[in-house]
Amino acid sequence: MSLLSAADVSVTRSCENSELNGKSIDAVVAMHGHYDHALDTPLIAALTGATLIANREVLSASSRTAKLFPDLCAITDTIEITDSGPIRISLGNIKLTLFETPHSTNPASTLLERLPADEAWEFPTSIRDFKSGISLAAHIETPDGAILILPTAGNIGPRLRNLNLEANTIFLGVGGLGWQSSNKIKRYILNSVIASRATKVIPIHWDAHAPAIDPSAPSLPIPAYENLNRALQALAEISKDNPDISILSIPTLNPFDPFSRPHHSKAKLMENLFMKSYSLKVLALSGAFMFSNAAVNSLVFAEEACDTCFTAQFWKTPDRGVDYPEMQDDDFRRGRASFGVAFQGGGNRAAPAALGQLRALHDLGWIKQIRYITAISGGSWTAIPYTYLKKDCATDSGAYCDEDHFLGTYYSPAALGEILPQVITSARAAGASVNDIPGFAPGSMLGAIGRANVTKKMFNAWKMGRFDESYSETLGEIYLKPFGLGRANKSDPDSLFTWRLTDKDRVRRSRENRRPARVHYVERDRPYLIVGGTLLTQRIIIDPHKKFRMEMTPLYTGMPMRRFPYGDKVSVGGGFVESHGYDQATHRAEIFANKTELSLKLPQYGGRIDESRLNFSLSNVAAVSGAAPVETFVNLPVLQGLLSNFGFPEHYSPTDQEVGDKIKPLAKKDSVYQKEWAHGDGGHEDNLGLAPLLARQVENIIVFANAYAPLDAERVEACRNAFTAFDKAPQGARLKESVRKTCEEDMVGDDLPSFFVQTESQIHNIGLTMVKNDDSGLTGLRRRYEDLITLAEDLVRQRNVSCEKYHYDPAASVSPGIAYTPTICVVFLGLETAWSKPLLANAPAEHRPAIMKALELTAAGASTVNRRWMKGFRSGGFPHLGTFFDQRMHIIDTEAPRLLALSNLTAWKLQEADTVKQIKDAFGKNGLRLK
Repeated sequence: MSLLSAADVSVTRSCENSELNGKSIDAVVAMHGHYDHALDTPLIAALTGATLIANREVLSASSRTAKLFPDLCAITDTIEITDSGPIRISLGNIKLTLFETPHSTNPASTLLERLPADEAWEFPTSIRDFKSGISLAAHIETPDGAILILPTAGNIGPRLRNLNLEANTIFLGVGGLGWQSSNKIKRYILNSVIASRATKVIPIHWDAHAPAIDPSAPSLPIPAYENLNRALQALAEISKDNPDISILSIPTLNPFDPFSRPHHSKAKLMENLFMKSYSLKVLALSGAFMFSNAAVNSLVFAEEACDTCFTAQFWKTPDRGVDYPEMQDDDFRRGRASFGVAFQGGGNRAAPAALGQLRALHDLGWIKQIRYITAISGGSWTAIPYTYLKKDCATDSGAYCDEDHFLGTYYSPAALGEILPQVITSARAAGASVNDIPGFAPGSMLGAIGRANVTKKMFNAWKMGRFDESYSETLGEIYLKPFGLGRANKSDPDSLFTWRLTDKDRVRRSRENRRPARVHYVERDRPYLIVGGTLLTQRIIIDPHKKFRMEMTPLYTGMPMRRFPYGDKVSVGGGFVESHGYDQATHRAEIFANKTELSLKLPQYGGRIDESRLNFSLSNVAAVSGAAPVETFVNLPVLQGLLSNFGFPEHYSPTDQEVGDKIKPLAKKDSVYQKEWAHGDGGHEDNLGLAPLLARQVENIIVFANAYAPLDAERVEACRNAFTAFDKAPQGARLKESVRKTCEEDMVGDDLPSFFVQTESQIHNIGLTMVKNDDSGLTGLRRRYEDLITLAEDLVRQRNVSCEKYHYDPAASVSPGIAYTPTICVVFLGLETAWSKPLLANAPAEHRPAIMKALELTAAGASTVNRRWMKGFRSGGFPHLGTFFDQRMHIIDTEAPRLLALSNLTAWKLQEADTVKQIKDAFGKNGLRLK
């Protein structure tokens, strides 16, 4: 009653009229269900006729309060808080935002939560019957300013930043804060006071509950057991470092203006609040339990300080596409169709092929409708700078950001025949630079691809001390630095990346205790990028059971499937951490409603020389996705011992499993130790980039199969004939190994088949069946081969394009996701005389031999090469440039004329009338109308 009188609020005398003397209370909010909150809020609501806003625990207590005080008016208006929010309520010109925040882990509340409760309790009862339930914080926006109330000193993490909640004044719960570690106190203040940008801080919830309040006292009594000195000292330090912040006390039972200027000096106010040092002997709570000071220290405050830790969110792999983090953005979800494109991997073949296809998607106007781009290996080398291409570049930065220049000019076959001679002549000129060649100017993606002399650059990076960052350093210099996305100077820390501008600000605030680094975000309106990689649980002699698909995206990175690869407690995968938190170790994992936040620490090894090397950068993404040498070369017996540790990607992969501070050789037996995982090319698991789109139930998909070998019509026919004979064979006959090899590796390469059958190298993709074969009567493995052969026959018959409806069942490969029926169009890379003939016909006669040699063409426009090297070694005949050694003596490098021709061939193919018609008709039947 004293509190209500002090606030000049009269209690109701009549249940019909709750407004007396022009003063009323609109609502009373119970911040959680402990006894010191749940006992008085229902009573105040009943006395004033206010709406009671509370969780289930408090509302349960309110019904028992009514029995205790039968003469009070009934509480007629309640709002039950059932989830973590944010919950927004308008009360006249006041806007109230409620959101969940963890309760303080002080010893009293911890024990209260653990002690058993009597569900059928009635007054009088023990305080242990009052459980917290959902613990709330409140943001109150008024015409005069904003107030933030954090009633309990729990680990709030980055919630204020995530919700963009700022305030003029913060009522800061400090109960039990003084017993926490210095690092936790500092982190709490940073995540509350600094994050809210409040200039007035009023410490609350440190007062004693038992004694009566003396209205004449200048301030509330300070209980000895709070150890308030340490909390107030930390606030004083923050105030000293931030002169605009005042730490205030409030008068006892007297109204005050939370937005007015403080009337006293900071020093005086702090002096009024500081208490003398007391020694805690015994704490007793209503006779329920008691414990000593030693118990307090050992119970919950033994946690080691972590001065370098920062927070990042973790998401368990969802089954439904609508539950992925990016889909929680309303503008993104509503603004783009269920439409995805996938760029197959293949080094410097995939990079220019994807560039031409992106250019065509722009020219067709389809790019604005696409929700997802997935890219593997060389496809990602183009997709990453395309996605992160900046809107503006400083003239003195040496970076380029013009979109048209990046994509380059499209040349029709005839126009290409005219310009190729200039390109060939310029490329052969003594001392010529790639950027002097027409079409390869600085700022063009072709200009970057044309500089891909990986071998020399990687040795230089390794000598420079980049070690397992050597490959990423090399790719960053080639494909990202021209666009301001790599390291501008050798001394710069590795940069970070995220999705939106708001995410960038949040990442920076989260990592305030780390060395400052650039944070790139997606500045242009782009589809959401998913780059595929592979996490290896075995470094050498890699078999299909020891490698798993991973995803790297602007918001998050991780491995969808959870595995315990070594039979001990150490797991990997099962979800995604915010990308800026990858390559760190999990110190703590805290579950908040349906969200999990990780406190991430520096691994034992990796950050000793420079912790910023562990910043997971766009260069790392390009290196992981394009690390084909890891499996391709490391599996060669003579090179296993050397190349398994030579400069290729290795990263820590944090999950919601907390890990210790030691690596396995130094860790205790049966402990969860730190593990740095080898990473390999995305193509070693899913070289198409199709799996992420299927996992998200994307309805309309274009797969750009930029394969290393041409579609082989003869082998397609041979495969069909082999299965026709097999169907006539006696029951129990086994399929010949040579037939399997023909069908799984030779007729359309070995990437498409992995989605129909388990191949020798890929076992986790299987799950597609073709709808039009549902009535074939075939089942099991025979049906899956039938669908694969049907796809190959469609590609032959329809000039490298097949659009079909499929069933997808993730259970076939024990993958995350749900079954659904997408429409998938496969556009297969291949040489077509409809493109090559006009090119040669329009080229000057004296230059045709040079063009034919550069592109491996006959005078009739056909390929002069019909070789199939070991998956991507050497050229398979234009346009199937070699993933490796397309140019002799260079692991990854390709001559400029071949790059220019390939990028224009893929752009031509996608814009060709027959291709456009097939895709539009197929997607139109599925409800997507393309321009």
